[in-house]
Amino acid sequence: MGGAAVTAGEENRLLQRILDALPPSDRAEYGEDFFREELRQALIARETFPWCGELEEELFFRFVAYPRINDELLEPCREAFRLALTPRIRGKTLPQAILEVNQWCAEQATYRSTDQRTSSAMEVYRRGWGRCGEETVLAVNALRSVGIAARQVYCPWWSHCDDNHAWVEVYDGENWRFMGACEPEPVLDRGWFQLAASRAMMVHSREFVPAPEDSEDPDTYFRHGLVYRVRTARYASTRVLTVRVTDAQGRPVSRAKVVYSVANLGAWLPIGEKRTDDQGLARLRLGLGGVHIRCYCPEGDLGEAVFDTASVSFGEICLTGPKLGERALLFPAPVGNAQPPEPLSDAQRAARRAAWAQAADCRSKAIRPPRVPGSDADERVLSTLPEKDRAVPVDPLVLAEAAEALSWEDRFPEPVFSQGLLCPRIGREPLRPWRRALRDGLTLNQRRRFQADPREIGVWLDTFRVVDSHSTLTASPLATLAGKGGNPASLAVLFCAVCRCLGVPARLSPLDESPEYYWDGAYRSASGPRTARLTLEAQAQPVTLSKWDGEAPLVTVEPGKTWTGLLLAGRYRAMAAARLPNGDQLLRERTVELKDGEYRLTLSAPQPARDQLTISRPLPAFRLKDEGGWRDSRRLLTGWQLLCFLEPGREPTEHLLLELMENPLPCRVLLIAPEGTGPIPRCPGAERWTADPETPEILARNVFAPPDLLPLSLLCRDGVCRFAAAGYNVGIGKLFKSVLREKR
Repeated sequence: MGGAAVTAGEENRLLQRILDALPPSDRAEYGEDFFREELRQALIARETFPWCGELEEELFFRFVAYPRINDELLEPCREAFRLALTPRIRGKTLPQAILEVNQWCAEQATYRSTDQRTSSAMEVYRRGWGRCGEETVLAVNALRSVGIAARQVYCPWWSHCDDNHAWVEVYDGENWRFMGACEPEPVLDRGWFQLAASRAMMVHSREFVPAPEDSEDPDTYFRHGLVYRVRTARYASTRVLTVRVTDAQGRPVSRAKVVYSVANLGAWLPIGEKRTDDQGLARLRLGLGGVHIRCYCPEGDLGEAVFDTASVSFGEICLTGPKLGERALLFPAPVGNAQPPEPLSDAQRAARRAAWAQAADCRSKAIRPPRVPGSDADERVLSTLPEKDRAVPVDPLVLAEAAEALSWEDRFPEPVFSQGLLCPRIGREPLRPWRRALRDGLTLNQRRRFQADPREIGVWLDTFRVVDSHSTLTASPLATLAGKGGNPASLAVLFCAVCRCLGVPARLSPLDESPEYYWDGAYRSASGPRTARLTLEAQAQPVTLSKWDGEAPLVTVEPGKTWTGLLLAGRYRAMAAARLPNGDQLLRERTVELKDGEYRLTLSAPQPARDQLTISRPLPAFRLKDEGGWRDSRRLLTGWQLLCFLEPGREPTEHLLLELMENPLPCRVLLIAPEGTGPIPRCPGAERWTADPETPEILARNVFAPPDLLPLSLLCRDGVCRFAAAGYNVGIGKLFKSVLREKR
């Protein structure tokens, strides 16, 4: 057994701690009874499992009892998970129990790319899939349900490739260990992301606990009302970067906001935030690579700079404002750990394959409640929702309320009606019934004013309290109304909800998620007229457009395409990035001031030199098979070789094969396809091989290529990868020849 039975006084004390630490919107959204029941489930776990009873209270409170993991919808799940898991972990040690819980999670859900709204753990369990942030919500809740202290950790944005990732850290009774959520391994402290994490500029965990916002600790920062703990040093080499912020006269600026970013998805995306102290200094621990820093003075002055923490530990930024015009720069990615993790033994590899096969088999046999067809009106409403919502049961009252909008259908064009009026989802808010209660809560005078001029809704919302915290959480309209305030995202959702319940189509802008309403045949911004018309053209690479002080691209234009749209007046930045094989980026950015009128921007990234197109990554040992049987790569890969892991019959593979036929290479070419696939067109000098199913993913991750994108092409010399490409790349055959000509 675990700890002693809890007293009513202790339960009330812990509950009050939870309520005090919750984001402001959560109490209005879920109610005190919900959090009391969640706490009781944690207390049952403490009484049931010895490892939980032995936890210090602070570990128990933050990493077992606390109900929120990320910005997910909260829904009861702990009791159901505990009942399912208890028989599976009975009699196991704590490390064994941790691995068994992760195996169970893999049997319930697998990875699938989805939108950025974070589902509840129970939604992921019912649906059977989710993105990495949702898989970790499932895994952390499952671990906590059986009293195992666990937390989600994030690399907010990688530096060496365009993506991010979340995984799990778990306490084994003595130390914090890591693992991939829903990705079973035979041992702890192992996951595909290890090499990638060794190149991270920031790995953090979030804690929903009250804390002062003026901490000088370089391993703590505050953002969106949350406490972020820097965990980077566990995975990568780090350095504390000290930044001094001064005004135009060289005087230190205190309380300036310092935002740290990396180049990802062709834009500056934030990874951390600090406030300067009385000496104008801010300190944050970072990986060893490039970092872009923007500073915001309380009086409105601005400044920015780029530093390479591989070579500097101190930098100075003067608040002279953003420089208009164009610049090109090389943005370096951290080098990271050159050696892959210790290879698994044959027995461990076999156990891993068996675990993944068992998980896939369990998921394929899972009995998911079939969706019962509803009325024609219900089906119309469901068709407006994204797949993620339709894959789990939707509250019938949500559907019934939304279907009432069908009486306005003939007043608007179909897309405007479906997505701006009929759809019950506005943004990332919990999907709840709100139309009738919201409409009935308005006075007759308000309804008339708002229907006559929706801008009056904005005037009304100006009387609400703006909560500048927890901005990643979006509350439902009724929760925001009940609290008479919320963060900007929640207030934007409430604006649109009021419009929709009164028969006025409304949406969050595709540009910046600000509220818009449909009036006189067009969507109009609730923030005021957009008077700057910009035409943005991308040349060789995608081009992004961002507000100078924004956090996400407003627009991404694919190569050869053009975007034209209306914007609010202000400073904007267009950026194009060329990613080099070693993860560095060649960037070109143009900063402009847009006012009323017409503007045009055309942009492309700098062209890489030939010597920038190669890498040096020793490949781990693997096996290949031909007619003579299995061969060890360490004996097979001598001299220059091109390894092509193919997906026969798919268009990217066919393009690659065509380029190889048109560009014969002066090296050995190995075409590697799964066993049982049909014939592959012959290429000059090519040989046919097969490999273990997991080999392409292992090698792709080792060279920091996308792990699930075939064909995978590795140009190697004596087992060292010098160039890697995944998917189809225009001109790849000529590029192979160019690299070989340069390096032979």
